[in-house]
Amino acid sequence: MNWIKNRKKVAVLSIVLVLVISGLYFGLLAGMAGNEKVPVTNGYRSELTKEGTYIGKANPNQEIWLTFVLKWSHEDELNKFLGEVNDVRSPMYHHYMNYKEFKANFAPSGKIYAGMLEWLHDNNINVAYTYNLRNAITIHDTIGKISKLLDVQFGEYKSNNPELMSTYFAPMSAPKIPAKFAPYIYGISGLDNATKFHLNYFHASSGIDYLSGADV
Repeated sequence: MNWIKNRKKVAVLSIVLVLVISGLYFGLLAGMAGNEKVPVTNGYRSELTKEGTYIGKANPNQEIWLTFVLKWSHEDELNKFLGEVNDVRSPMYHHYMNYKEFKANFAPSGKIYAGMLEWLHDNNINVAYTYNLRNAITIHDTIGKISKLLDVQFGEYKSNNPELMSTYFAPMSAPKIPAKFAPYIYGISGLDNATKFHLNYFHASSGIDYLSGADV
């Protein structure tokens, strides 16, 4: 009879062991899925790697500014509201929302915003600005740390296009962010410094110079 009891004990222990191993396995898979990253193409200008001559990797110690732009919640409803509030034939014409109403209806998710901030802090990224409407997060840190954060390498290029800066840095592929944030991100601004800004002005007969267009 003892051998029967022992076999039962072994069977129970075997089942427990299988369950434990299965739990660890599926937990590992879930963790891997949570860490999966996907590319963000809005803000990434792939043409910059073709319009310039590669001269080497960008300085990893150079500090840059990036802004993660989040999508508004309920964008279809927001677009409908904007159309109606500007339509003279609509009963909603000029019936604007106040700040609190707009935030309650259309601001990005507070949970997603907090999750993104946690992701940045966990990667030791300097968060320069956050915004009450939760529609953007601005960071200021080195190219080296941002490269690691976004799984992307930055190159230094000599421009072949007179409309661009003579030399500039740019990502060599699309940056990547955790998949769980991707549906809420519109794009990333500041991934390169290739744009050459111009002062648009004209000289009036009064002797006063007026700025217009891209007044930077």
